[in-house]
Amino acid sequence: MKKTHHARKPFLTSTLLATFVSSLLFSHASLADGSKQTNNFALGAGVGTTGLSLNGTFQLSDNINVRGIYANYDFSENDTESGIAYQFDIELDTFSLLLDWHPSADSGFRISLGGVNNGTNFSAKTTQTSGNITVGNSTFLASDIGTINAKVDYDSFAPYIGIGWGNAVRQDQSLSFALDIGVIGMSDPNINLTSSGTNTTIQPALDAQLEVEKRELESSLDGFNLYPVINLSLAYRF
Repeated sequence: MKKTHHARKPFLTSTLLATFVSSLLFSHASLADGSKQTNNFALGAGVGTTGLSLNGTFQLSDNINVRGIYANYDFSENDTESGIAYQFDIELDTFSLLLDWHPSADSGFRISLGGVNNGTNFSAKTTQTSGNITVGNSTFLASDIGTINAKVDYDSFAPYIGIGWGNAVRQDQSLSFALDIGVIGMSDPNINLTSSGTNTTIQPALDAQLEVEKRELESSLDGFNLYPVINLSLAYRF
């Protein structure tokens, strides 16, 4: 089976970071007053459905902030898909650049829009080493097919929309808590399945059944296009 590779588009992360830094520099210049300098920058950390996160917030105006968030979490688990036992290694990895609009400068309520550089991916391998194993619609000897390896990732860009509560750069507080509730619009998954078996006699039939298995895996992941985000964070204004 021919293995395909899906580019990560690493330049997107650099573009998002450059945009974030440019926004910070621009806002710093526009908000600075010769006689009065406001403290309009905050750093924080959080935890939620995207993992552990670090964030920076900068005030663009009384009602609008720009926020950069890096989140990551790795974990492993064993599960069964389409009757095949897999060991999954999952990495949640995102960098978000968001604009927060506060309808009232005195309120913590906000509406957030932005983009996410989505590096979320997972790999899986079969754990069965003996007996028969059903792949797609056919049954093979586990010793003949070796290990089935799956790789799943997503397009690197994803939009984000959400609401939240908290304003890390309000001038009447140095320490603040925040809550975010939103969704990341993830692409359809990019899936690659291969086997490590060396039995060339069964390889054509196995490749065909791996395609069946791939379609079943795609179907089981259909509900993950809208990834829910719930995050609690703590920030300190400098």
